[in-house]
Amino acid sequence: MAAELEKVGWRGHFFVFTNLIGHPGYLGRSQIRELHQRGRLIGHSCTHPEQMSSLSWDELLWEWRESCALLSDAIGAPITAASVSGGFYSQKVG
Repeated sequence: MAAELEKVGWRGHFFVFTNLIGHPGYLGRSQIRELHQRGRLIGHSCTHPEQMSSLSWDELLWEWRESCALLSDAIGAPITAASVSGGFYSQKVG
């Protein structure tokens, strides 16, 4: 996938369900690291909840903290982006 994007000069953003890292059909840590090394933006949340804005404050903090910790450990750099599942954004989510 990364090579195909590079052929047309695109980099791409890859948003990863961190709870599924390494599961069959999903990216593993080394694949995530390789995408980052190829200049891709990496981010996301743990569980990809249907409505981020409906989560409690504690649930939101867990989603962001846990996913950032797992992804930053995989790529060896801070995570600076996230995707808001289904576009359900709110001030609390931000």
